Amino acid sequence: GKDSRGDQTHIAGSHGGLGWSLSHLQFRTEGFGEFERLDNTVWRGVLQADITPATRLHLEGREYDSDRLSILNPADPFNYTPQEIKQHQVTWRVGLHQRISDSQELLFVHAADYAKYTIDSLVTPYNPPYAPARRSVRDRVYAPEMQYRYHGTNFDFLIGQAYIRSEEDNDYDEPGTGTMTNS
Repeated sequence: GKDSRGDQTHIAGSHGGLGWSLSHLQFRTEGFGEFERLDNTVWRGVLQADITPATRLHLEGREYDSDRLSILNPADPFNYTPQEIKQHQVTWRVGLHQRISDSQELLFVHAADYAKYTIDSLVTPYNPPYAPARRSVRDRVYAPEMQYRYHGTNFDFLIGQAYIRSEEDNDYDEPGTGTMTNS
């Protein structure tokens, strides 16, 4: 694409039963055509620690920011709608791995994800004549999971349970209709 650039940085270290890493990724481009701009930034950090010889803790955090232009319905000349999309997302994961014996282990993971999207429809000479609309979405997802693993000489056995809870709030702001919020 025209005017594209990016960089990636990763540092990590370990000592004894402790390991860590920190990563950063940045990518920007103006794309090849109209409404193809993209600007992404990602930060990610991981910390792992052996609390005991049989217990390992895993902590992970990730932050993602995106600002991009895209086209909704690019092949439809009557509904061609360029959009500016801004996204901010934060994800946390906590894990605990417990070795019960040489053949048995227990794994607990909890993930939480928070995201906010703002989508602005843009007015151009190409799309239908209406005023721009804005939609804001906030997502929250919580997902704990537990697994039991058994490693036998002739077979492996895995049983687990997961629960996912998701919430979403939407705000629509269209001229002439006011603002509507639903959860």
